Amino acid sequence: MNRTLFTLMASFFLFYCFASKETTPLLTHKISNLMPGRGNGPLRSYVLGDKRKLGRSLKWAHKVLTIQHLFTPSGLHLSSIFLLILPLLKKLSPRIRWFISLTLFILPLFLPGFWAIKRICLLRILKLFFTRLSWFSVFLIAFTLDFFWGTFDQSPLSFCFSFLFLGLIFSLEGKDGGSLPLVLFTGQILISFFWQSLLNPFGIFIGQLISLIFSFLFPFFFIAFWVPYKFLLFPLDLFTYMVIVGAKISKDFPSFYITFDILILFFIMSASIRLKIKVYLIILFICFYPPNLFNLPPKYFHKKRRYDFYLVEERAGINSIKRTRRGYKIKYNSGYTCSYSLFNTFWQKSCF
Repeated sequence: MNRTLFTLMASFFLFYCFASKETTPLLTHKISNLMPGRGNGPLRSYVLGDKRKLGRSLKWAHKVLTIQHLFTPSGLHLSSIFLLILPLLKKLSPRIRWFISLTLFILPLFLPGFWAIKRICLLRILKLFFTRLSWFSVFLIAFTLDFFWGTFDQSPLSFCFSFLFLGLIFSLEGKDGGSLPLVLFTGQILISFFWQSLLNPFGIFIGQLISLIFSFLFPFFFIAFWVPYKFLLFPLDLFTYMVIVGAKISKDFPSFYITFDILILFFIMSASIRLKIKVYLIILFICFYPPNLFNLPPKYFHKKRRYDFYLVEERAGINSIKRTRRGYKIKYNSGYTCSYSLFNTFWQKSCF
């Protein structure tokens, strides 16, 4: 079976069954009180996941760009630190390098919380012992162990997020990395579908670029957390400024709600199948599930969203209707004019 499609379908099942059963916060009380006097708000958020001192503007910016995962210490953070010491490990003999790597990956298992990092460490430990297995096979073994005997009970939601994005990354092992942005975007679509939140495609694109930059800057953040010198905070200030600017630019782009038909469409697009078959499936899908919003008579307009059906109501007192590029411009008998911009599953109204 296609590994990417399998990961998406398994993640859909996990979110459906366990996303609403989160009982333990991702950040335990012990972690939030760890070294309370060290680091400012953004620094503690990125290193420890403690967002209590983080400003509202930064929280809003991370939400717009869908990069809240930067606040959860995970594989992205651990990989950044590991890449920092990798040149030193390469100078050692293979046996000593193997032993040091094993020790470094065992130590985080004794930390309170940090569920995502513990899963990554378990995965890397298994890979050290089973070098001939593919990364995707090791991923499945590690998450199966974690599901039954690991951190799943402490944080089901963290498990679901880790399974989704790590599975999508490892499913592309041995393939062209050019499809990674589309696959990760499909993961964001799956999350937006279950949380019924607006999705900003441009914001996600900017967020992926910022996440890439974060992976290079996080070692500096980590050093600045332990060595409290102001000049070491310059990369952090530059990064947070970049996040806020990116969010302000992205908020002016249209956002959409994700319906089940859009979710299935992106599942097909992300599947690793022949391009010809993929095109046929997409065309067949569009033929059987056409968007019917623009096929409505001009006097009908989308009122509110209910799953993937459109509830409409007839407007009274209309003097004239003019079709625009994105919707309709309506002049009412009362004298005022309203522009209705129609999107996939919602509409926006502005009157003057």
